[in-house]
Amino acid sequence: MIRTICAAIIAAFSLTLLGSGAQAQDVTLISRDGSIELSGTLLSFDGEFYRIDTRFGPLTLDGQGVICRGVGCPNLEDYVARFRFAGSTEIGGALLPALVEAYAARRGLAVLRRMSSDSNFTYVLQDQGAGRVLAEIGFALGSSADGFAALIAGEAEIAMSVREVRPFEVFSAQEAGLGALAAPTQTRILALDALVPIVARGN
Repeated sequence: MIRTICAAIIAAFSLTLLGSGAQAQDVTLISRDGSIELSGTLLSFDGEFYRIDTRFGPLTLDGQGVICRGVGCPNLEDYVARFRFAGSTEIGGALLPALVEAYAARRGLAVLRRMSSDSNFTYVLQDQGAGRVLAEIGFALGSSADGFAALIAGEAEIAMSVREVRPFEVFSAQEAGLGALAAPTQTRILALDALVPIVARGN
């Protein structure tokens, strides 16, 4: 079973409103009708959801439903999304790069692939008209275990795995404050292996 396991709910290819904004900065999120305000420290912004640390604990809010005010609010005009995949070569070597390239082609974006080594490379997506960089998507290829280790260590935002997450990895992720990696909301199934039994005619 081929799976991608995320430490946060990330719409990996929703790249037009991008990235994780200023870290450890105070912000106030105000509902569109002005009836609710939440203040706290901005933990992350993935282009779709704000995650802030409040007096009620960490909360995740839909960015379309709130207005962000404060020094920590991300600049949506100039921000460049930067995130990294780590793990299985089977997924990161062909499948996900093809998806990135197809996404860019569908959106009319220019694509540049920068190679650091055979197992480390970065896709740069640019607006062809303005030439502005919209996203930098890193890949670090290795094993499924490498992917989970990078995720837990904070060296990647998404782990690529061809197996289920193991109990000790779930425990390590919880200890690191990443939540339950085995939860359905933390997993995106990309494909399933097909098994076809073949037997001799006389069996």
